[in-house]
Formats: sequence, C-alpha cells, structure tokens
Amino acid sequence: MYSFDVLCVGNVTIDIFLSIEEANEHVRLNDQKELIFKSGDKISINNYKVSLGGNASNVAIGMARMGHSPSLIAETGYDEFLGKIQKTLDLEGVDRSLLVRGDRIESAMGIIINYFGDRTIFSEDVERPHKFSFSNISAKLIYLSSLGKDWQTPYKGVIEFLNQTQSILAFNPGSHQLDDGSDLLLQMIKHSDYLFVNKEEAKKILKTEGLEVKDLLSKLHALGSKNVIITDGPKGAHLLNERGEYYHAGVLETKVVERTGAGDAFASGFLSAVMYNLDSRTCLSWGIINSASVIGKVGAIDGLLRKEEIKRIARS
Repeated sequence: MYSFDVLCVGNVTIDIFLSIEEANEHVRLNDQKELIFKSGDKISINNYKVSLGGNASNVAIGMARMGHSPSLIAETGYDEFLGKIQKTLDLEGVDRSLLVRGDRIESAMGIIINYFGDRTIFSEDVERPHKFSFSNISAKLIYLSSLGKDWQTPYKGVIEFLNQTQSILAFNPGSHQLDDGSDLLLQMIKHSDYLFVNKEEAKKILKTEGLEVKDLLSKLHALGSKNVIITDGPKGAHLLNERGEYYHAGVLETKVVERTGAGDAFASGFLSAVMYNLDSRTCLSWGIINSASVIGKVGAIDGLLRKEEIKRIARS
C-alpha cells in the first residue's frame, strides 16, 4: 500500500523557454497582440531554459516544497529527457513510483516563447493511453488536472478511487475536458471538494457570457462542488466555500517575467493551506503569494515557495 498526502494526476512535460528581447528587429507584437516574424528568418534569442512542466507535475513540486508528501501519476516517454524528469522529481521530494512509461518514446514537449512579458505556447497534442492504476494507494487529497485526448478512462478511475476511499478531490479541468463538455466533466465537478477554474473557463462550463463572478461561483457551487475558486487575472481570485461564504483576494504587485505556471502555483499554495487546516482567507492568500512569486521567474517551478517563505510574506 502506497500512502501519500497528495496524489497529483495529470501531465509531466519538458518545457523549453525561449526569451526574446523586446528590441529584437525580427519580432513584433501588433495591436491585436499577434506575434509576428518572417518565415525563414534566423531570430536571435536572449536566453533559453529547459524545465519540467505540466499541471500535475507543477502542483506536486509546489506541494513538496510546502512540506507535504506528494506522488505524481503521469506518463513519461523513454528518451534523453526521462532522466531529467526523474532527477528533478527526486531533488524536489516528489514520489515517482507511480509514473508510467508510455507507449510513445518521446517525452511530452512544450515550446514557450517569452516576449514582452507574455507567453506563446506550442504544445504537443497527441493521443497517449494514460494507463494509470489507482490500486493499493491511499491519499488525503487527490489533485486531478488536464490530460490529453484519451482523458476519460483515467478520470473514471479517479471516480472509482474516490468512491472507495476518504480522499478529497481538487479538480482543475483542462482544455480537452472543457471543450468536450461531456457528462463526465459534470460528474467530476459534482465529486470535487475544490474546483479551480479561471473566469473564462467558468463561463465555458456554464455556457454563458453575461454573468458576474459571484453568479458564476454560485452556479458552479450548485453543480455540486463544495468549494469553488475562480481566478481572474489582474483582478485576483474569488472563493465561495462550502459554508456559502464569499472571499476575494487581489493580486500582489510584482515584476512579471513570465506567466507560465501561475495557475498551478496558485493551486499548490491554496491546497497547501487547506492541508494545514488554515482558514479560507489564508488559503486564498497563500495561492496569490505563490502565484506572484512564480511569475517573477522563468518557468513554472523556480519561483515556487516553501512554507516558511510564504508565511513570512503573508505576515509582511
């Protein structure tokens, strides 16, 4: 029997970040925020960075830094990047005994262009089998995030796991789940103790455009999630908890270097506070602080804070 504080289910990727100087004469951003460069050009970059990514991996590392014992259920390739994935998880204190070596040789890959403080992401979108097993596992919390095209089988496995255990579920659906709009998505929301979405994702789930955040929170709560958290970019984050109490936290003023992983950092900060039985306002605060730290660095994990760091910032 494997026993963990947190079980993170989703993706682990290799992310390559390319940083381009704003003064680069070969690249420009037009009024529609379209990134424009000429085909065939040789474009110089300021620097590059290779890092781990993927929602579940980011949250697992964030939870480990906060003092919890997470395990990652994700699918890897079998190439030169497998060693980097294994070594990074080991160094960060994330259990990798439940990682699955997939049928594809190649690791999942993302290329992120960082220009004018914003990101353009080229991500792999291929079908992977996600042959995950939830046998002989216990966990206080299971964090379920985005998966690729064959996502329904592992999602059903999570429901079976929840029905057989006392675990609580934190759910952060991805684009495939939101675009599908199937009954399984609604089942996951109904099973969730904590639902994490941004404002646009909330509108997509509810198939609406005109509602304010408080109305979105109420309607998602009515779908069965006990605690609904909606992030809203520069307007911060909103929470409607299981007692029907509403909370809002604004963003922290910080220099934005690169935004990848901001939502994952928020989730790991928030859920770490949950695991320490802290109140709703503190959970929001830890999420906001962790997110602000991550966007001050390149990549999704360098800025993730440790428990004492986040407590110190929260006191200041």
